[in-house]
Amino acid sequence: MRRGWWLAGFLGLWAVLASAQEELPSLAVESLSGKTLQLPADLLPRPQLLIVGFSRDSREQTEPWMRRMTGTRGKVAASVRQVVVLDVPVLLRGFIVSRIRSAVPQPMHARSLVASTDIDAWKRITGFDAQDEDAAYLLLLDAQHRVIWRGRGPWSRDTEAELLAALGAAASPPSGIARVDTRARELMQREGVNGLALAVIDDGRVTYVASYGYRNVEKALPLTPDTIMYGASLTKTAFAYMVLQLVEEGRLDLDTPIAELLPQALPEYEAFADLADDERWRQLTPRMLLSHTSGMANFRWLEDDGKLRFHHDPGTRYGYSGEGYYILQLVLEEGLGLDVGAEMQTRIFDRFGMRHTSMQWREDFADNLADGYALDGSMEPHDERSRVSAAGSMDTTIADQARMWAAIVRGDGLDKRSRAELVRPAWPIGSRHQFPTLDPAEDARNRDIGLAAGLGLVVFEDDSGPAFFKGGHNEWTGNIVVCLETGRRCAVLMSNDVRAERIYPQLVTEILGETRMPWRWEYGWLDAGDDDDPS
Repeated sequence: MRRGWWLAGFLGLWAVLASAQEELPSLAVESLSGKTLQLPADLLPRPQLLIVGFSRDSREQTEPWMRRMTGTRGKVAASVRQVVVLDVPVLLRGFIVSRIRSAVPQPMHARSLVASTDIDAWKRITGFDAQDEDAAYLLLLDAQHRVIWRGRGPWSRDTEAELLAALGAAASPPSGIARVDTRARELMQREGVNGLALAVIDDGRVTYVASYGYRNVEKALPLTPDTIMYGASLTKTAFAYMVLQLVEEGRLDLDTPIAELLPQALPEYEAFADLADDERWRQLTPRMLLSHTSGMANFRWLEDDGKLRFHHDPGTRYGYSGEGYYILQLVLEEGLGLDVGAEMQTRIFDRFGMRHTSMQWREDFADNLADGYALDGSMEPHDERSRVSAAGSMDTTIADQARMWAAIVRGDGLDKRSRAELVRPAWPIGSRHQFPTLDPAEDARNRDIGLAAGLGLVVFEDDSGPAFFKGGHNEWTGNIVVCLETGRRCAVLMSNDVRAERIYPQLVTEILGETRMPWRWEYGWLDAGDDDDPS
């Protein structure tokens, strides 16, 4: 016999705006399509409506809500999901889930979630009442996954109106975002950019995530916030952040020469045998390698003979070098006995809820990944990177990058001293442009903004205070992140089309306002006034 109808009839529907916004706790669920999810980590930073049922008979109330909220008449600016909470013996769960799966239309399987753990947490967060166990329980979350509205009971016009009013407030874009959207589309059309994704971080929280265009133009496949994109050299900042965790734990010192960290001489490793006749490798330290003062070219294949060599004494000049990151990765793997891919996964990606990010290819990426587009518009298929590279093998999504950079600007996972090392000027940057890395030309304008190498990123002094940025680039990829420490504000921009770099200065200004970001240093073609070559 169903219980609680007398109470529901007497009280009617209960619905209240949450008096104190409460963040959704970590909850494990499984979709009827077979995916294991962790809430809220796997929820995109946008409003979410969870329609929760605790009994078999709750379907009488949850299903009308689902039909209304997902149907053509229920257009809502939120992701809508149905959650069935199973407080039953383990032996019965498989049978019950099978029955639910057969009863729910297949197109709704991805939106239908089953929770068989964390039962007490679900009851607490929904305001579960044992006297009304068959009711539909509604949770409305804002973009930061805070509960902003709770409801209980069958669908009614009045309750839907209350829900939509709360949703309207939650879904309203932050001030200026509508202009950013409009500007992004205009600029993409002007420059022929095929795909673009962006995120806005304010006060250390992700406030907006959007995607535009296509992940594959030829097949008309749209780019979405959970499309797998190439992180490129944004990987370097994530790697540096992981290294600082090791430093904080006393497992590594930034200023210890790598000769004391490796079990054998660096040139004895086949990949670095080119340095056998140059003892300067003994001067290298983790800090030099992370701050691009190793003295080596970006990559050895850029050398005329393809061999690795020093062009400057270590620690004497900034010169962007992926080779330095290869060396530090070797130090961690051979000297500390670590698996860099695994460490990045647990210390960065898992810690920050980046469920769709990895240092190497995963088969589950194949269904939604972005192919790249070069300056001439030619397409390059997404590279299935099988080897972990600290210099740039990260596959990721804009939603995950938003989570990562929000965590970095907050300083999550590090104490204040370690976080300060990340953005402390390790070496002043005098070069006129970032690339080519060995160009001796200098620019006095760098001193005006205190341009300097941090660890895995570049720092400068904005009018608002300290700031930092990091780019990621190859022939088919253009990424940039700019963060202002004051207000913990960031613009995160990713594209599977290198032509997007042409529009980043305007878009960052739309998001953050006028800054002292040294675009002419980041993109040398811009300083030269050559709009046809952002490579």
